[in-house]
Amino acid sequence: MQVMRYAVALGAVIGLGAGGGAVAAQDAVSEADYEAAMKELSYLANDASLHLEASYWGDLGEDTDKMRREFAKVETFWKAQEQPEAVDLLGRAVEAARAVARASGAQDRAAATSGLSDLRAACQACHAEFREETADGYRIKPSALKQ
Repeated sequence: MQVMRYAVALGAVIGLGAGGGAVAAQDAVSEADYEAAMKELSYLANDASLHLEASYWGDLGEDTDKMRREFAKVETFWKAQEQPEAVDLLGRAVEAARAVARASGAQDRAAATSGLSDLRAACQACHAEFREETADGYRIKPSALKQ
């Protein structure tokens, strides 16, 4: 059991740490791809909360692995839009997800809770700056898009 816990933690940390390489190879990300990534990240954050609450540490680590892939898409999108502030805010979200990944491997509830709180704060800051509510949900503020 101890070996499995460390394997999950190591995989989650390595996976999130390798995110930069995945981004560099990422193809162009359309607005539709970006919106799909945003929805998936929302689902993953909710799953992460549930897995933390239930002490499903392995599943929490898997959530952060999946977040890494979605964050890579989001980063590619914002870089193409030439929005360095969005990329910086995303960096905060990625670092928070890394903290959750480390905490999942250590089965550290307090650290995972703190990491999830930091993740939500980074997401909220980015949404406040670059997204707006519409009748159908949320969209990217037109002023945030490269013309």
